Amino acid sequence: MPVRPLKVAIVGGGPGGLATSIALSKVPNVDVVIYEKAKILREVGAGIRRFTSVRIQRTKLQSTLLSHVKPGVLQLSKRLERIEDLGQHGVQLFFADGTTDIADLVIGADGIRSQYLPEIQTALKEIETGAWREFAAFSGPELSDLTAWGKIALVGDSSHALSGAFGSGAGFAMEDGWILAQALSYFRNDLVKALRLFNEIRLPYYRRMYAHLESEAKLRAARLEALELPSEEDRVRVKVIRGGKDMAWIYSNDIGNVWKETIEQSGSVQENGSHSLELH
Repeated sequence: MPVRPLKVAIVGGGPGGLATSIALSKVPNVDVVIYEKAKILREVGAGIRRFTSVRIQRTKLQSTLLSHVKPGVLQLSKRLERIEDLGQHGVQLFFADGTTDIADLVIGADGIRSQYLPEIQTALKEIETGAWREFAAFSGPELSDLTAWGKIALVGDSSHALSGAFGSGAGFAMEDGWILAQALSYFRNDLVKALRLFNEIRLPYYRRMYAHLESEAKLRAARLEALELPSEEDRVRVKVIRGGKDMAWIYSNDIGNVWKETIEQSGSVQENGSHSLELH
């Protein structure tokens, strides 16, 4: 069976978008373009943790990733205003400069204020301006699906703003993009099957993170309740997560092994895509 040609539009030129582009460039018959709203791709941001828990400056990471993106793939000054579902013809993207594009698959890699799913927009509207910093420092709304319309996928903070809580936002986004590329390659660019598998692999991982954050929130609340008149310094102090739990499932996560074990565990994934995987 021939591999279906696939045009992919990635919205967001940060580490997650760049890494996803690199991973997809290795998938046969996939044409990728990255749309970034900034006029200049500024290498800014906090450090990240990956694999061995080593702090890496995001500036160096972004520069290194950019050096592996083919010329012409990254387009700057492209602020996305809206998208439209064209049914079997894909997704149309409308930009602030009046231009449009049509893609078979749109990947949202533009951070926590991403506009793709209603759940995200609903949650953002409930957050007061002054509370935004605290919200972003821990976690955004938990989603039940990382995809939409059968042709949109979200990576990194676009779907789960957990970077501030674990110091690994860019790492999570890179893992998302890599798994998505593997799923597309495995299913020969069949979007329905690939996006289903992408969800099955990544959603349980993020559910576990949100459960951990909820547990920590309850501990913080209990510490505050024990203080009769907590000062602002007390409120900040109790937010610090002081270990006590094995976090190797995050900081030592080997995404390559996760993919390998998933495929082995499912046997040979059925052609009709009807399978259920228990991932840890």
